[in-house]
Amino acid sequence: MKKNLLTFFILFIFFLMLALPSVTKQAANEGLQLWIITVLPALLPYTIISSLLLYLDAFRFPCRALEKILKKKLPENEILIVVCGYMCGCPIGAKLASDLYKKEKITRNTAELLMCACNNLSPSFLINYVFVMVYAPFVQLTSFKKWALFIIIILSSLLGALVTHCLYKKSQNSNLSIHNYNQSAVIQNYKFEPNTLTQKKPSISKFFEDCILSAFEIQAKIGGYIILFTIVANLFLYTLNIPEIHAAILGSILEVTSGLELFLSCNNDVAPLTSSLVPSLITALTSFGGICTIFQTKTAISGSGLSIKKYGLSKLMSGCLAFILSMLLIR
Repeated sequence: MKKNLLTFFILFIFFLMLALPSVTKQAANEGLQLWIITVLPALLPYTIISSLLLYLDAFRFPCRALEKILKKKLPENEILIVVCGYMCGCPIGAKLASDLYKKEKITRNTAELLMCACNNLSPSFLINYVFVMVYAPFVQLTSFKKWALFIIIILSSLLGALVTHCLYKKSQNSNLSIHNYNQSAVIQNYKFEPNTLTQKKPSISKFFEDCILSAFEIQAKIGGYIILFTIVANLFLYTLNIPEIHAAILGSILEVTSGLELFLSCNNDVAPLTSSLVPSLITALTSFGGICTIFQTKTAISGSGLSIKKYGLSKLMSGCLAFILSMLLIR
């Protein structure tokens, strides 16, 4: 049934593309520019660096120093995911959780919990784009409210992950250490030679090259999803001919970056009584991250066996919680 629905949807999009070639070309250009100009420079360096940090166990030394001071053992693997995930943005948190799970450094439940909680849009994107440009036409935010909304987006992601984790907890054993991923996928992901795992670790120079190639491969897949979802969103919006505010919401659900831009053109059509509703919708959609981001995360955790359904449910809950909390703040 699912396969038939997917086939019908793809055929529908295909014929829409044939019927609207100019819209398709323009949307493809928008998606390509969004990927090359905005997403690739923002994510590629962090994708490479996070892989190197993982390989070098870079957080071991500061954690060991803090352990001596605090007299308490620190979970260095989890700290690595939290710090890089929150600071670097999606899908770095998911990729690190997946990689550490494959290396059997963390359990599946821990990996999925951290993947849901620490895989968000980057702070740079939130501060420099969402708060400065997207919110501005609708409400004049004080510095306090800007930081409060920033905390709401992070907090809602954490709460959504915890709620989803509790819902799934009954069907999973928290101490499970058996991994249901394909070992060959791990070898392919790290680009090791066939006998590398049993003979010796790759040299540092070789691993640098592998990290760079792997990062470009992941970013190429992400770019493909961005272009595809931008085309789908533009085709739907052109065909449906719906009001601009509805187009902005639908576009953000599909691909959040290009969708949020649509809010900039519809501020004059928004009634004054919705001045608190629209910023709350923007906060919710930013916290959700868009369906395209879910597909990007699926690419980052490919071959690990981690649940993308659990991640999708977590982001949906995160968006709902962000909407409620921001409405209470901005009303």
